[in-house]
Parts: sequence; structure tokens; C-alpha cells
Amino acid sequence: MDDTKTLLLTIQSFPDQVSLKKPLEVEISLKNSGDDRVLVNTRMAVGYEDSISRELYLELERVDQPEKLDYIEYDINRDFSPSSDYRWLQPGETITTSFDLLNYYHLTQPGTYRLSAFYQANEDLADTPEDIYPFTVKSEPVVVDIVTHQVENSN
Repeated sequence: MDDTKTLLLTIQSFPDQVSLKKPLEVEISLKNSGDDRVLVNTRMAVGYEDSISRELYLELERVDQPEKLDYIEYDINRDFSPSSDYRWLQPGETITTSFDLLNYYHLTQPGTYRLSAFYQANEDLADTPEDIYPFTVKSEPVVVDIVTHQVENSN
């Protein structure tokens, strides 16, 4: 199995500008781009890299002023996934989740940010199935310009 090409993680692009006001919807897709089925955790719960129970986490970078990256991580406690969350993703099949970024990463300043997402479902403390996909998958980064004013929809 080629661990670099079996699963593809993608963050949906953002509009040109997004208001710092809630919500800041992030849509992430996990696709089996390989030729064989892959066992994944379909819960795709969001957390942080060092969270105990999560399948997704983000890396945020401030592009316009790297020294001013300022966000607050919330304390997230959740149970590990039940067995019903694990299923085989067939070749070409995609699962998608969406969430409000500001519910997990409370950004305190407007600016231009680069987001990368990571999928990892083989947590050491969880009772994961033996055949679970054992690698961490990283998305290509996307850039979002977050502004303080309300963004007008142009129809």
C-alpha cells in the first residue's frame, strides 16, 4: 500500500474574504484515491494535534504577519469512537465533514491565514480496529483572508 497516495485530504476553498464573525465554515473531504478499500474513522472529529480523542486537526499559520498568530484552543473532551464510526472506504469513495473553525480555534485578530488539515485515526489510547489506516494524511494548504467587517454577498 502506498501510504502517500491512498487517502487524499482536501479543504474546500474559502471566498476571497471571510468575516471574523461566526460562523467560519470549514469543509474537509477524505477520499480513497487508491485501488484498495481503506478502513477509516468516519466520525472525523476535530481537535488539536495533542488531543487524545480526535481524527482531524489543523495547523494555522499567519501569512501576512507570522509573528502575530494569536488564537485560543478550547478544552475539548470527548469519548473515543464506538465501533460504528469505523468503516471501509471503497476506491473513489469520499466522506466529508464541516465545522465552524472558530469553535475550535478562536482567532482573535483579522489577517491572512494558511490552514492545513491532518487526518489521523490510529490513536494509541483508543480501541481502534487492527486494520485502521495507520498513517497521518496532510491536506494541501488553503489561504483565507479574515476581516473584521461583515462581508457582503454579491448575487
